[in-house]
Amino acid sequence: METIKIQSDVSNQLKEIKKCPFCGGKPYFKRYKRDGLTLKCGGCGIGMQQRTIHFDLNWLEDKLIEIYNKRD
Repeated sequence: METIKIQSDVSNQLKEIKKCPFCGGKPYFKRYKRDGLTLKCGGCGIGMQQRTIHFDLNWLEDKLIEIYNKRD
């Protein structure tokens, strides 16, 4: 599956991420409360949400991308 670049909501950098496995839509980040992030597809709306206690939002963003891109 091809990767695309999306604008980071946290660090303002471009991050590489795969398109949605269900509809091929473009995912995006949205902040969730003060210590969390939502990664959601702009096409079908499927997504995941996570909060962090011990690490910063940059770390969480990278982890969500890592999990999202894993297609086993």
